[in-house]
Amino acid sequence: MKDLDNNVSKDAKSLNKIMMIEMAGRGKLCHYTYSLGTVLSRFGGEVTLVTSKNYELEGLPRNFKLVKTFSDRLFFFPLFFLSLLIRINRERPQVIHFQWIASPLTGLFVIKVVKRVFSGVRIVYTPHNVLPHRRRFFFLGVWALIYREVHMIIAHSRYNKAVICDLFEIDTKRVRVVPDCLFFDHLVESYTKEDSRNRLNLPKDSMIILFFGYINRRKGIEYLIEAFKGVKAAVPDARLVIAGEPVEDFSYYMSCIRRFNLEDDIILDLRYIPFTDMLRYFSSADIVALPYVKVSQSPIVRLARSFRKIIVTTGIARSENPEGTFVTDPYNAEKLKDTIISALSADLADTSWADETASPYSSKDIATLTFDVYNG
Repeated sequence: MKDLDNNVSKDAKSLNKIMMIEMAGRGKLCHYTYSLGTVLSRFGGEVTLVTSKNYELEGLPRNFKLVKTFSDRLFFFPLFFLSLLIRINRERPQVIHFQWIASPLTGLFVIKVVKRVFSGVRIVYTPHNVLPHRRRFFFLGVWALIYREVHMIIAHSRYNKAVICDLFEIDTKRVRVVPDCLFFDHLVESYTKEDSRNRLNLPKDSMIILFFGYINRRKGIEYLIEAFKGVKAAVPDARLVIAGEPVEDFSYYMSCIRRFNLEDDIILDLRYIPFTDMLRYFSSADIVALPYVKVSQSPIVRLARSFRKIIVTTGIARSENPEGTFVTDPYNAEKLKDTIISALSADLADTSWADETASPYSSKDIATLTFDVYNG
């Protein structure tokens, strides 16, 4: 990637009155939107976040305006979209940036109405998943209409951009790549490994390999479990922690754990992990394992780097920053085992590669790229 200017240019932030729409109010999208709102506000944006009434990060310091509107009850969404239109009329943003649309049919209707009623507003959409995990037979057509209706689309990787353009026949000029990043570096120093392990009831003296995130078959967890059997034989004090909410039946993974007799060596925390506990898990880990098989990018990479953790991955971070990253092949438990053992044998105290100045994507870079999208 080309080097970016140290300062956000005047032209790049000419459209800087921004309304971001993120309905969930918790989880990865919530954390991502908080980070993006923070950096855009820091570099000249006037940001209003419209989100859930149960906003998870309300207690964190913020430099943007917060409006809690949406309910977590799907059947009320049309009513709350009406309140959203009223809010748009009141705020008069230059850019409306949708981070997630819970109901594609309702979302398509709202986008069309906004374009007609507020003709000067730029509409940007970030598909954090090109298609929702839970697909319906009509989703392909509806999402195609949404992607064609908005002015600009943000993809989190070149691969996702190619999929969007090919699958939905979108002009490549309307799709820009902005990496999926979480910026919580200012909170890292508040969490120590010892205290975090105590609070999470994790073994104090073990080498902890962390998998964190929503649990589904796209993440390659079955290969991680199989690989861990060999890791345990080579590194007896190693423990694998799997922390995150299953979005499918976990019984398949339990059968894998039992088959390899790892019940006493794998620690499970199968729930939605609150924000503070999420930070504690990363503080507790020695390495972070992301054995994804069908995921093209992940903000977990940036979060792990905030805590200066070595990452074992199947390639999603190769182009971002090779230092501190051990890359292996997807679908291959044997190579994953060898890679984890190599990572555990590395000098875990040497984390100079984790400095933000060594990363191709600082907060300034993300702000610059995003402002460029807003300006088309």
